[in-house]
Amino acid sequence: MKKVVLFMENGSEEMEAITQKSILSRAGAEVHIATKDGGCVTTSHGVTIGGDCSYASIRVEDYDAFVLPGGLPGSEYFAKDEMLLGILREAFDKDKIVAAICAAPIALGEAGILKNKKYTCYPGFEKEIQDGEYTAAGTEKDGNLITGKGPFYALHFALVITEALFGLVKMEEVSRGILREV
Repeated sequence: MKKVVLFMENGSEEMEAITQKSILSRAGAEVHIATKDGGCVTTSHGVTIGGDCSYASIRVEDYDAFVLPGGLPGSEYFAKDEMLLGILREAFDKDKIVAAICAAPIALGEAGILKNKKYTCYPGFEKEIQDGEYTAAGTEKDGNLITGKGPFYALHFALVITEALFGLVKMEEVSRGILREV
């Protein structure tokens, strides 16, 4: 079974988070929500979401993908959290899938993993990122790095992660299950 950790902070964008949880679970992944202390967070639009585990409990070798939803100020918290940045660096270096959408790629920039990589993000946040090649695409995949532009692209972002984890056949199966024509 594939395992995914979905990181959440106060101020994370709930649509981008829950879409990932839903789609990846439908594909058969075990999705854990990690919060800084393992407790609840309040999203950017006032939704309370409970964590399954804390950042400190994450062992990179136990997971196949590491996902960051956007939203503010959640993405800014991600970008300042040295423990989280260390997890992302280790995951990226071990060729695990590392994915971030909306404003969250600023954390990938802080982690130093966008160097020589194509990425996308919410327009304007590319100005906060020093490395990488900003493409402005809705979703961008470059090796084990997957990025998304914003809430509108959350579903496509989840399907790109699904394909990276499980392959095209499973992604198409999940797509048909949510009535997407493929």
